[in-house]
Amino acid sequence: MFLTFTIVIAACSGQTTTVAPTTQEPTTVAPTTEPVTTEQTTTEEQPTLNIIETAEAAGSFTTLLAALNETGLTSALEAEGQFTVFAPTDDAFNDLMIALGIDINQLLALENLDQILLFHVLSGDYYSTDVEALAPISVASLQGTNLDFTVVEGEIFVNGVQVVTEDILTTNGIIHVISAVLLYE
Repeated sequence: MFLTFTIVIAACSGQTTTVAPTTQEPTTVAPTTEPVTTEQTTTEEQPTLNIIETAEAAGSFTTLLAALNETGLTSALEAEGQFTVFAPTDDAFNDLMIALGIDINQLLALENLDQILLFHVLSGDYYSTDVEALAPISVASLQGTNLDFTVVEGEIFVNGVQVVTEDILTTNGIIHVISAVLLYE
């Protein structure tokens, strides 16, 4: 079972959000060394920054970057290879800290922070078109627990959290911006 911050807010606010259930069982994709991708046709230039450099340049991922530094995971996301990162913004981390009643120092001191961060990363490139074509789909995160993807009215959700910006290309993978921090059980 997966928990997300958005569930906490919905439970605390008394509001209910209903997502139409799917009758189709999620497809489970085993991790491989070869990424699952579709052919991308683009006239854009090839990216020149890696995942970390791209997040730094965006300016809205300072908490994520601090957490990666604290856990020693920065170098892994600077390295060669292909990764797909579901990146919570600073606002998403702030919302989580408010809900948990903690500050940034307490967040960075969480014993399982590295596992929380690895839960946001997949091995290989997963473009939004891949997810849309295969959904519902379940893919193992680098933490080891599966992430479940659905598409509702053309919008992609990972464990119930909406992907708000798709397909930010980097030299070593893809970043998808999400609206909340993903938590696992």
